[in-house]
Amino acid sequence: MNAFNSLTPAYLAVDSPQGLGLGPVLAGKQMMGVQLGMILGSVAAGVLIGKVFKGNVRPVLVTGFLFAAIFMLSIKFPFVYDNAGVMALSLFLAGFFESFIAPGVATFIALQYPHDIVGRVFALSFGTCLFGGAIGVGVGGAILHYTNSFHWPIIVVSLVALLGLIAAAFLKPPAAFAGRHKF
Repeated sequence: MNAFNSLTPAYLAVDSPQGLGLGPVLAGKQMMGVQLGMILGSVAAGVLIGKVFKGNVRPVLVTGFLFAAIFMLSIKFPFVYDNAGVMALSLFLAGFFESFIAPGVATFIALQYPHDIVGRVFALSFGTCLFGGAIGVGVGGAILHYTNSFHWPIIVVSLVALLGLIAAAFLKPPAAFAGRHKF
């Protein structure tokens, strides 16, 4: 999420052939769609986890990672970036689905760990995620530097989301606290 949200504005703004050449103002306007998607996606994830899947976060996480990967990657294709409306929709949906992850992880922790350690587990997991996100931004920047193209960093971001999907598909409650919540 951090790498996508850091690389994409530059990809949109930088002149062709490296970027799409939208300029900083239009790139910023397009990125507002990602932020709006993230706001609405977080709310939707909470509703899905609570009302539809009754606390089972796995389908929400898998869906979030899968569709985030698809819509993040989609911005590299001419049929998306040549149409401002399709591009805006793809960016909105990338933000919408990438925002499923945080509520899913928070719910999993809250439901699977004893109340006296939930705060520590939550802080450790989100601190680790932020550290990983910072590494992702650095790796994306390094790939951009060495290839002089946004093509590979965007592919790598999408592949990392697919790795998240694999991890989410096999997510299990910790054995030490088994039976706290049906999963």
